[in-house]
Amino acid sequence: MQQLAHTTSLTPRQIRNGLAVLIQYNLLYFYVDDFAGTTTYEANPHAAYGLLRSGKLLEMAESLFGPAVKDVLQNLLVLGQTRISDLNTAYRTKILERDSIAKEPPPDNPASDEEKPPQDVKPLEVKSVDQLHSVLCQLIRVDIVEVVTSHSLKSPADRLKDVELEVKQKYFPGELKGRKEKEEFQKKVCIRLRELRDLSGSLKRGMEANGIGRSKLRKLFNGDVTNGFRDDSDHALDVGFSDIRHLIRGADIAEAQHCYTGQLGKVCGGVSQQASCGGCVRGDRRDHWARICRSPATVNEICATVSGRPLT
Repeated sequence: MQQLAHTTSLTPRQIRNGLAVLIQYNLLYFYVDDFAGTTTYEANPHAAYGLLRSGKLLEMAESLFGPAVKDVLQNLLVLGQTRISDLNTAYRTKILERDSIAKEPPPDNPASDEEKPPQDVKPLEVKSVDQLHSVLCQLIRVDIVEVVTSHSLKSPADRLKDVELEVKQKYFPGELKGRKEKEEFQKKVCIRLRELRDLSGSLKRGMEANGIGRSKLRKLFNGDVTNGFRDDSDHALDVGFSDIRHLIRGADIAEAQHCYTGQLGKVCGGVSQQASCGGCVRGDRRDHWARICRSPATVNEICATVSGRPLT
């Protein structure tokens, strides 16, 4: 806090409010060191990228699942980390207000300028709390929305540090000796990290454990099932930016492939295949694709558009 006050020239109250907003929107990791009595903050680049591409995410959600899913997802992006009970209250209030406006009688003298007839009320995309639960089921099922846990607020490096300390104190109180013991230590660390990662999917597993099978999930996606969602109102939900960035990148690749035909389509497919594997577009492959489509400039444009990575 003192370092932020020194570098930003803001008051402690302004800094606290700013940090609270950044944490609310998952733009900031924080880690409390109980031994040193300090708190460190770190920017979350995945959440920042997700907010920048929120328009693309909403467009993709509407095309895949419909306008109701887009409406809920848009509200989650605007509100940040939100409890299910707060979402229930917000949508219930909006629905009641919409119903009260729809039931208002028309004025006695609609022809006068001062008393114009009420305009048509825009219909709500989510018409009931049950439909809200159905939409949340869809978002949770496809891992676009996840449960917020204390570990999800820590950076990957801080989570690893905590897990290594926990495993060492629990299973290896002394010094690690020998290759076998070190391998066993790394194995237990990986298992524990996987357990912490799966905590964000606890609501999804609980939903499936309550009897929502494949056939029922298909009906759920079509809006035919609304009572399969278990109302865990204490859970806080947030958009899983670390997972959806791959979905956004995949949508960009699909759009880019539609823009090119023939040999250019093959080039675009090759670039997207290599980019989806997490690698850069190598110079030798770029030269090969340039010979295919006889346009090095076009290949450079495809690489920059599809892969989003530096050309090496």
